[in-house]
Amino acid sequence: VSQSRYNDVIEQSNVYYYLKDYFTFLDRKLGFRVDQYLKVTTNRQLRDETKGKKLKNNAFFNPLDVSLSFLPATNNLLFKLLGGKINRSGFDPSVVVHEASHYLFHHLFPNAVNEEIGGVNEGFADYMANIYLNSPKLGLVMMHGQTLRDSSAQIDKNGKLKSYEPNMEVHDLGERVSYALWKTREVVADKDEMDRMVIDAVADLSRNPYSSVHDFKVNMLER
Repeated sequence: VSQSRYNDVIEQSNVYYYLKDYFTFLDRKLGFRVDQYLKVTTNRQLRDETKGKKLKNNAFFNPLDVSLSFLPATNNLLFKLLGGKINRSGFDPSVVVHEASHYLFHHLFPNAVNEEIGGVNEGFADYMANIYLNSPKLGLVMMHGQTLRDSSAQIDKNGKLKSYEPNMEVHDLGERVSYALWKTREVVADKDEMDRMVIDAVADLSRNPYSSVHDFKVNMLER
């Protein structure tokens, strides 16, 4: 068996194992049960039609067909400069759970209009991976021991304080959301109740498709 084929099998097995275990975790601890077919593809070859190049080092949830895709890993320029490589995204439990949590978010709030909800979605997905793995660090496997994002860090990867600004890129805003949630969780006594509060607060946003990150904060503070 070629190394590439071996890696394909390992990645697929890893993705399906962690998806099954994560959905069991959601059912057992938080009372959420998957009620819709979820299509999953690993080592998926896709092209970015806007640039004519293959997408790299990525994984994503597509709400249009309710699917998860894990793309092949290739060398990343930053890590070439650092002398390293990036592992396949499907090798990393935190990436698998992060993407599956976008599916959960879509189930809770499927019709968002305000673009800021994309940031809440990213922060929620990070937080869910954090609580599942009991760690604030994401991407350790994919990044060979370095973190992709750290929900416990007050400073982001760009060296900026994790404070809110209007019109933030979704992952930057997501880091602010997951930081606030994780630091709050560190000091609460009933962590399971905290996690249910987060899910309920997202579900409440669906009452108004124009909800913003401010509305999510208000929902949490009311709880």
